[in-house]
Amino acid sequence: LSWTLDSVGPLTRSVEDAAWVFDATSGDDAADATTLGALAHGTVSEGLTDQVSGYRVGLVRDPFFEDAEESVVACVETVARTLEDLGVCVEEVALPEAREALDAELNGKGSVTLMCVEGYACHRETLDAHGERVDPRIRERIEKGASISASDYADALREQSRLHRQVVARMDCLDAVLAPTALYPAPKIQDVSKAPARLTTRLVNYLGLCAVSVPCGFTDGLPVGLQLIGKPFDEQSILNLALAYERATSWHTMVPSNRE
Repeated sequence: LSWTLDSVGPLTRSVEDAAWVFDATSGDDAADATTLGALAHGTVSEGLTDQVSGYRVGLVRDPFFEDAEESVVACVETVARTLEDLGVCVEEVALPEAREALDAELNGKGSVTLMCVEGYACHRETLDAHGERVDPRIRERIEKGASISASDYADALREQSRLHRQVVARMDCLDAVLAPTALYPAPKIQDVSKAPARLTTRLVNYLGLCAVSVPCGFTDGLPVGLQLIGKPFDEQSILNLALAYERATSWHTMVPSNRE
């Protein structure tokens, strides 16, 4: 859909499995500029450890907790305390670049501009030939790319680069940032289109960071996810933290009670 935003990641039963799959599918590819500087195959799984005492993690309330359900915020705050019990230094930090990125998205700019333009470039022939078979909401979103100017697209790329540099510099002293994976518990299928659109996961792709999501609780029988966000190509740190948290809890072994 978007070559500047898309990021492929495994869905696994455990953090250890995720590390193995990540190693099998990642690495430097001369044909893909986004992989330049990537870790060599096998690095993450070989270095995986649950010994995270001394790690530094940032808890960012704005904008990650804005509009989040109280139960979701409570789950993430509990994670912070669990990590502290494991010897992790958790401190509240500010990431104004995250606020800028989300505000731009709300105004139809930033990641929205990139997604629409690149999505239209990828799928315009399919839309022309089989547009009636595409979900109307998806078709409308992609077709917006046809009306966005080249200068607006170039501006969006420059802004993305600026925010990326600034947020990476701000995270220099941190091993990860804590955030909810979504601002609300998992919605029912029929309610997906009604759910708030501002998922915190989009921010990671837009800013060129890395992240892992792990189960961190339930609310009303529905699962809540925690997102550990790391610096570019620092999957080792976030997977180590995720492994330590997974072994200190049992959320990953539980299933939702509200599955109707």
